[in-house]
Amino acid sequence: MANNSLRSFASGMIIATSIFTAIYYFQPAEGGEKTIEEVRTITEEEVQQYLENKNYISIPKQTYEELMEKQNTTDLKSKDNPEATDKASEQLLGGNTAAGNEETSNNNKKYAEESTNSKPVTYKLEVVRGMNSIQIAKQLEKAGIVKSSEEFEQFLLNKKWNRSIQIGTYDLSNEMSYEEIGRIITKK
Repeated sequence: MANNSLRSFASGMIIATSIFTAIYYFQPAEGGEKTIEEVRTITEEEVQQYLENKNYISIPKQTYEELMEKQNTTDLKSKDNPEATDKASEQLLGGNTAAGNEETSNNNKKYAEESTNSKPVTYKLEVVRGMNSIQIAKQLEKAGIVKSSEEFEQFLLNKKWNRSIQIGTYDLSNEMSYEEIGRIITKK
């Protein structure tokens, strides 16, 4: 008789647990019924209106990439020849605004003056196993060899040299271009 009582008790527990589980999973959450929100798609007119309200413009991705490439080559040329930068900036801007060209010209002159007024800096870069191009670019910026670690890193990425950096010790100068520094540390 004890076995039958034990089996009945166990069956009751299984049934009670099943009922509580069903109630827990199928009962609506507290605070009311669950509502299903509709997914709303944004129309092209709404996007255009948003851009106009924020005073933004949109351009095709290909045009953006072409402009970025021109800017990168302009940045590299500006270190060697500030006059070429003025012409490239005018091409980038489309030659539309005289004030914009004048401002760009003034910025280029300031950069050229900073470059010529700065004293030559040399730095012995030691590349060890495990160093990546980001770490190297930050070291060079900290030492005053490159103006911007982000620009130098982007240059290495564009040339696909970021994975070709060789272990060794290199004597570098702030008078070197990104191209020269890149060729030295990659031995290309």
